[in-house]
Amino acid sequence: MHQPFFIVGTARCGSSRLWQILDAHPRVCITNEARVVDALYFFARYAGTTKSERLRCILDEETDLRGIVPAEHSASFADLLRRHAPRMLEDFYARLADDPTITHWGDKLPDPEAAHAVQTALPHTRFVVLVRDPRDAWASWRRYRDRPGVAADFPAAAAIDVGSFAHNWANLYASATSYLQHALAVRYEDLVSSAADTVAAVLRHLELPGDPAVDRAVQDRGRLSGHATITRADQTIGSFESTLPEDEIRTIEEICAHGMQTWGYGTQSG
Repeated sequence: MHQPFFIVGTARCGSSRLWQILDAHPRVCITNEARVVDALYFFARYAGTTKSERLRCILDEETDLRGIVPAEHSASFADLLRRHAPRMLEDFYARLADDPTITHWGDKLPDPEAAHAVQTALPHTRFVVLVRDPRDAWASWRRYRDRPGVAADFPAAAAIDVGSFAHNWANLYASATSYLQHALAVRYEDLVSSAADTVAAVLRHLELPGDPAVDRAVQDRGRLSGHATITRADQTIGSFESTLPEDEIRTIEEICAHGMQTWGYGTQSG
């Protein structure tokens, strides 16, 4: 195994759909938010936080932690952890794949800081930045959030409001396009309307050959039927127009204006 790659994008951007397709490739081992990269990134930060300091971090929810390593050892220990983290990550996926024919491995990374960290540790890493119209992404999030049991299982996530969601969208894509190298930008709308061509472009970016199993996965949406909030994928494009209140649309368009212009999403105001 020699080529790490990661899918980067906000919630409800279509990353699970792309994961499903790439997971079908016989030379790929890709997890669905295993969060191992996030864990190693967090451990390295925490190791460098002395017991007289506090670390403010966001995992599933914002947490305030006091450091545990004495000041005279924290820098050395954090450096050691950062140096060994790439090998730990590679060993994790080698063990998970348990197949010598696997050449590509990776995960979905919802945290852009973790993506930046893995790029630093493994400079040859490739990224697929998956972006979706923030209005449709928020509409999908609202439908998912309102499902029975979601609020109880994920209270912090369910409490996210439209402003926070929009700021996260704007910040993530601005950061991803500015600091991620070896990155291919893919629009969710293209993944839906021109799936075969879009997936072929992703495979070329990852230097992977086409495969019949991937072709079948492009046609098969059943594996994610419980994850989708609308049955037909083509109906998810522009769904915000009939589901979102006007004030939420305006909030998103104001916060995400620059990113929406960059990615070709027109606003109702012009």
